[in-house]
Parts: sequence; C-alpha cells; structure tokens
Amino acid sequence: MERTNYDLCAANGTSIHTYGWLPLSLNLGLRREFTWRFVLADVPHPLIGVDFLSHFGLLMDCRNSRILDWVTMLSVPASAANALIPSVKTISSNTPIDSLITEFPDLTRPAGVQREIRHNTVHHIRTVPGLPVTCLPRRLAPDQLAIAKAEFIPMLLDGTARRSESSWSSALHIVPKKDSG
Repeated sequence: MERTNYDLCAANGTSIHTYGWLPLSLNLGLRREFTWRFVLADVPHPLIGVDFLSHFGLLMDCRNSRILDWVTMLSVPASAANALIPSVKTISSNTPIDSLITEFPDLTRPAGVQREIRHNTVHHIRTVPGLPVTCLPRRLAPDQLAIAKAEFIPMLLDGTARRSESSWSSALHIVPKKDSG
C-alpha cells in the first residue's frame, strides 16, 4: 500500500505513517451504525480516537467496563486493552510548527472530523403557526437506500449536514433520471 504524506504523532513524539482512509460502518451493539472515515495507520492494533467518541456522543465507562451511548441511552460491555505502560501523555513545545498548527488547526485534522464554521450565515425555515407537518419515514428499495446512504453519509462525516432533531419531516423520494433507463 502506498504511503500518504499525512502522518500521525504518537504520545512519545514519533511519527506514525499513514496509508489513506477507509470509510467503515461499525455496529457496536448500540442500535445504530457508526459510519466514520478511519485513517489507515502503521500501528499493531486498531484504535478508536476521542474524535470518534465525541462525534457520536459515546463515553468510555472505565470503572464499569462499558461504552455508553448518550443518543440511545444504551450501553455495551467493553474491555480494556493490555498496555505495557498505561498512561496518558500530551506533547507541547514552542516550535514554529506548533504556532502554525495553532493558527491553522485544519492542517492536522483528519477527514471525518467536524470543521469549525468560519462564517456567520444562519439558515432558517419560516413555518406557519400550528402543528408541525410530519410524515412517517417509508422504507426504500435496497438500491435506493444504497444511493441515499452514498449521498448522505459523506455529508454527515464532513460536517456539511447533521441529523435533524426537528419535529417537521417528510419522506425521501428518489426518482431515476430520464436518461438512466
């Protein structure tokens, strides 16, 4: 596999080489899928970072050896990995690179991490007084579901879209283009 120019930094300061990204959907037993763009790195064991846990509202309960989901309010058992020297470390120094990273944090932020909004545009949908208009979701055919996921998941991952908490809703309609047979 070809190495990328994006390297991670280990807690001891050494570089960890990467080899691209792989979008995966994880089923952790919490009644929802966790789709994320994982970095392929030169490490002996897969790691789930704090960015993943934070993005999906997951908490590690070390005392009770479980993962808590603040969205579904469910938990699943978990086990701690064996480490030769259990520790948490931070790296800080005063180099020109550190000041650049502080000024431009997106330089080291992997894809799939929510980006800071750099504008003050806010979108509002004006509604009429009364009860919200709602429509129950409908099942999609498997090919249409795949198309919908292929469109929505990347937007959720890069922060372009977010899951709605609104009481207004309408069903998704997918219609084939005239030229697609």
